[in-house]
Amino acid sequence: MVLGDSERDEITNEANAAVKHRCLKSEVVKQIADRMSLSEATIYDYLSGRIKMNLRLLKAVVAVTEDPFLMKYLEPEGMSLVTKEAVFCPTDNWDKESFDVVSAISTLREKAQELMTNGKPTKNAQLELLVSFKECRRELDELEALILGRVNKER
Repeated sequence: MVLGDSERDEITNEANAAVKHRCLKSEVVKQIADRMSLSEATIYDYLSGRIKMNLRLLKAVVAVTEDPFLMKYLEPEGMSLVTKEAVFCPTDNWDKESFDVVSAISTLREKAQELMTNGKPTKNAQLELLVSFKECRRELDELEALILGRVNKER
């Protein structure tokens, strides 16, 4: 698939925003550079648009920032990227699955409450809230699988 200039510019702008809104931008750029075996200056050239964005860089930025707005460029319609640790894996243990749901919702509530008390949310805070929301959804899906009998026997 070949990207048009406007799509490439849109992705470049999103990647730049994902990196810029992290607390330690230089650390994020360093991690991306290390992952790609490139210099930090080259990463800044990509993010500024001096070098055209490519799929390899997009994957590296997503891997480091976990930015959901950037992930959409890598996700086919109707699908979502998840980390290997977040793979759906329900067990037949009611206590565990129920507690996981309560814990995830509690974390989401705390993050949402923090957002509301701190005034206008930063992009970083929004991203953290989205990560918590996805975790809740995953835990609820695992509990649903247990209810419907689609589980792995716990070892």
